[in-house]
Amino acid sequence: NWLFEQFHKYGQPLFSANYRGFLGVSKRRKINAAIKQTAETTPQDFWVFNNGITLLTLDYKMSKDATTKISGCSVINGAQTTGSLSQIDAAKHDLSKVKVLARIVACGHQETVRNIVRYNNTQNEITTWDQYSNTETQKRLGDEFRELGHVYSLKRGFGQSISGLGIEVVA
Repeated sequence: NWLFEQFHKYGQPLFSANYRGFLGVSKRRKINAAIKQTAETTPQDFWVFNNGITLLTLDYKMSKDATTKISGCSVINGAQTTGSLSQIDAAKHDLSKVKVLARIVACGHQETVRNIVRYNNTQNEITTWDQYSNTETQKRLGDEFRELGHVYSLKRGFGQSISGLGIEVVA
């Protein structure tokens, strides 16, 4: 509910320190559509299916009634999550059941802020072959290569074979 309210109150300025704003929910934006659909259909699982958000703020205070008051705020990682949730029809779907993991970072030092934003938004891209590394077909290929005396790496980064046979090369 809070993210929904913040998006509708502040719009794109909510992402002022982020590299990107909200890109929208459409057929072309399949990930954002899936984020929205998860919140609508399985809200109880949202927090485990979604990576959450990072909020950058100047300061925050925890009160005795377990609420947090934030002074200044930008979503520096999670614009797509926040925006996708904002597109839900709140009259049809109970947003109180959607829980989002959130990390709140208080910082006013400009160079540190630039680094926090940069490092939170420059992860390694997940490639098409990464998504298939655990399939039965890939495991079968690994077994077949092993029978031929070769090591076949199912995933990038671990167990790279000397022969260079990995999922991205074979694909």
